[in-house]
Amino acid sequence: WNGEIRSEIPMIRIRGLKYLPSLRIGLTPYGTEFIQENYIKKGKRLHILSLRIGESTFHQFWGMGWECLNLLDRKNFCLDSRINFWNQPELILGNGEGFVRHHGWGGSAVLTGHLKNIKSLGIGVLLELGYKTAGFLEGEPLQKGIVFRMGLTYWE
Repeated sequence: WNGEIRSEIPMIRIRGLKYLPSLRIGLTPYGTEFIQENYIKKGKRLHILSLRIGESTFHQFWGMGWECLNLLDRKNFCLDSRINFWNQPELILGNGEGFVRHHGWGGSAVLTGHLKNIKSLGIGVLLELGYKTAGFLEGEPLQKGIVFRMGLTYWE
Protein backbone atom coordinates (compact mmCIF):
# COMPACT_ATOMS: atom_id res chain seq x y z
CA TRP A 1 0.00 0.00 0.00
CA ASN A 2 1.52 3.31 -1.09
CA GLY A 3 -1.00 5.77 0.31
CA GLU A 4 -2.96 5.71 -2.94
CA ILE A 5 -6.69 6.48 -2.97
CA ARG A 6 -7.45 3.30 -4.94
CA SER A 7 -5.83 -0.10 -4.90
CA GLU A 8 -6.28 -3.25 -6.96
CA ILE A 9 -7.93 -6.18 -5.17
CA PRO A 10 -6.15 -9.42 -6.09
CA MET A 11 -8.55 -11.82 -7.84
CA ILE A 12 -8.20 -15.25 -9.44
CA ARG A 13 -8.04 -14.95 -13.24
CA ILE A 14 -10.01 -17.50 -15.28
CA ARG A 15 -10.20 -16.91 -19.08
CA GLY A 16 -10.85 -13.19 -19.14
CA LEU A 17 -12.86 -13.24 -15.89
CA LYS A 18 -11.73 -12.27 -12.43
CA TYR A 19 -13.07 -14.38 -9.54
CA LEU A 20 -13.00 -13.84 -5.79
CA PRO A 21 -14.77 -16.21 -3.34
CA SER A 22 -15.87 -15.02 0.08
CA LEU A 23 -17.40 -16.68 3.15
CA ARG A 24 -19.08 -14.85 6.02
CA ILE A 25 -21.63 -15.30 8.79
CA GLY A 26 -24.93 -13.42 9.00
CA LEU A 27 -27.49 -13.03 11.77
CA THR A 28 -31.22 -13.52 11.10
CA PRO A 29 -34.29 -13.38 13.37
CA TYR A 30 -34.30 -17.21 13.49
CA GLY A 31 -30.60 -18.05 13.70
CA THR A 32 -27.17 -17.80 12.18
CA GLU A 33 -26.64 -18.21 8.44
CA PHE A 34 -23.49 -18.98 6.51
CA ILE A 35 -23.13 -16.83 3.39
CA GLN A 36 -20.91 -17.86 0.51
CA GLU A 37 -20.42 -15.04 -2.01
CA ASN A 38 -18.75 -15.30 -5.40
CA TYR A 39 -17.52 -12.09 -7.04
CA ILE A 40 -17.13 -12.44 -10.81
CA LYS A 41 -15.83 -9.46 -12.80
CA LYS A 42 -15.65 -8.99 -16.53
CA GLY A 43 -14.76 -5.53 -17.78
CA LYS A 44 -16.73 -2.96 -15.75
CA ARG A 45 -19.51 -5.42 -14.87
CA LEU A 46 -19.39 -7.14 -11.45
CA HIS A 47 -21.67 -10.10 -10.67
CA ILE A 48 -22.13 -11.22 -7.08
CA LEU A 49 -23.67 -14.69 -6.66
CA SER A 50 -24.56 -15.65 -3.11
CA LEU A 51 -25.79 -18.75 -1.33
CA ARG A 52 -27.11 -18.49 2.23
CA ILE A 53 -27.59 -21.63 4.35
CA GLY A 54 -28.99 -21.48 7.86
CA GLU A 55 -27.50 -23.19 10.87
CA SER A 56 -30.14 -25.93 11.22
CA THR A 57 -30.24 -26.67 14.97
CA PHE A 58 -33.75 -25.19 15.29
CA HIS A 59 -34.85 -24.31 11.73
CA GLN A 60 -34.00 -25.17 8.15
CA PHE A 61 -33.62 -22.10 5.91
CA TRP A 62 -31.65 -21.02 2.87
CA GLY A 63 -31.50 -18.35 0.20
CA MET A 64 -29.70 -17.35 -2.96
CA GLY A 65 -29.07 -14.09 -4.74
CA TRP A 66 -27.62 -12.42 -7.79
CA GLU A 67 -26.45 -8.83 -7.91
CA CYS A 68 -25.01 -7.11 -10.95
CA LEU A 69 -23.22 -3.79 -10.67
CA ASN A 70 -22.89 -1.81 -13.91
CA LEU A 71 -25.49 -3.93 -15.69
CA LEU A 72 -25.90 -0.96 -18.00
CA ASP A 73 -23.16 1.67 -17.99
CA ARG A 74 -23.30 4.87 -20.01
CA LYS A 75 -21.40 8.12 -19.66
CA ASN A 76 -23.73 9.72 -17.09
CA PHE A 77 -26.05 6.82 -16.21
CA CYS A 78 -25.54 3.43 -14.59
CA LEU A 79 -28.04 0.65 -13.79
CA ASP A 80 -27.56 -2.07 -11.15
CA SER A 81 -29.83 -5.02 -10.32
CA ARG A 82 -30.46 -7.36 -7.36
CA ILE A 83 -32.56 -10.53 -7.21
CA ASN A 84 -32.97 -12.75 -4.12
CA PHE A 85 -34.99 -15.90 -3.36
CA TRP A 86 -35.33 -17.70 -0.04
CA ASN A 87 -37.15 -20.35 1.97
CA GLN A 88 -37.50 -19.38 5.64
CA PRO A 89 -39.14 -20.72 8.81
CA GLU A 90 -42.20 -19.11 10.35
CA LEU A 91 -41.70 -15.47 11.27
CA ILE A 92 -44.34 -13.50 13.17
CA LEU A 93 -44.48 -9.91 11.93
CA GLY A 94 -46.46 -7.56 14.16
CA ASN A 95 -47.60 -4.01 14.67
CA GLY A 96 -50.36 -2.30 16.66
CA GLU A 97 -53.12 -3.71 14.43
CA GLY A 98 -52.22 -7.39 14.77
CA PHE A 99 -49.76 -10.00 13.69
CA VAL A 100 -49.03 -11.55 10.32
CA ARG A 101 -47.44 -14.99 10.09
CA HIS A 102 -45.09 -15.60 7.21
CA HIS A 103 -43.05 -18.66 6.27
CA GLY A 104 -41.86 -20.46 3.19
CA TRP A 105 -40.78 -18.96 -0.12
CA GLY A 106 -40.03 -15.31 -0.67
CA GLY A 107 -38.18 -13.06 -3.02
CA SER A 108 -37.00 -9.61 -3.92
CA ALA A 109 -36.11 -7.83 -7.17
CA VAL A 110 -34.66 -4.30 -7.25
CA LEU A 111 -33.22 -2.02 -9.96
CA THR A 112 -30.95 0.87 -8.97
CA GLY A 113 -30.31 3.76 -11.33
CA HIS A 114 -27.46 6.22 -10.85
CA LEU A 115 -27.47 9.58 -12.64
CA LYS A 116 -23.75 10.41 -12.37
CA ASN A 117 -21.72 13.59 -12.22
CA ILE A 118 -24.47 16.10 -12.95
CA LYS A 119 -23.00 19.17 -14.72
CA SER A 120 -19.47 18.00 -13.74
CA LEU A 121 -20.15 18.90 -10.09
CA GLY A 122 -19.24 15.42 -8.84
CA ILE A 123 -22.73 14.80 -7.44
CA GLY A 124 -25.33 12.36 -8.66
CA VAL A 125 -28.82 11.06 -7.97
CA LEU A 126 -29.65 7.49 -6.96
CA LEU A 127 -33.10 5.98 -7.53
CA GLU A 128 -33.95 2.46 -6.39
CA LEU A 129 -37.21 0.70 -7.27
CA GLY A 130 -38.37 -2.87 -6.74
CA TYR A 131 -40.54 -5.24 -4.74
CA LYS A 132 -39.94 -7.57 -1.78
CA THR A 133 -42.19 -10.23 -0.27
CA ALA A 134 -42.51 -10.65 3.52
CA GLY A 135 -39.50 -12.27 5.16
CA PHE A 136 -35.97 -11.51 6.27
CA LEU A 137 -33.44 -10.05 3.85
CA GLU A 138 -30.37 -8.31 5.22
CA GLY A 139 -30.79 -4.52 5.12
CA GLU A 140 -34.51 -4.58 4.19
CA PRO A 141 -37.77 -4.26 6.20
CA LEU A 142 -39.41 -7.55 7.21
CA GLN A 143 -42.79 -6.71 5.67
CA LYS A 144 -43.69 -7.10 2.01
CA GLY A 145 -43.96 -4.06 -0.20
CA ILE A 146 -42.48 -1.78 -2.78
CA VAL A 147 -38.83 -0.85 -2.36
CA PHE A 148 -38.26 2.84 -3.15
CA ARG A 149 -35.16 4.81 -2.24
CA MET A 150 -33.84 8.11 -3.48
CA GLY A 151 -30.63 9.89 -2.59
CA LEU A 152 -27.63 11.94 -3.55
CA THR A 153 -24.26 10.40 -4.40
CA TYR A 154 -20.74 11.67 -4.88
CA TRP A 155 -18.71 10.70 -7.96
CA GLU A 156 -15.00 11.37 -8.44
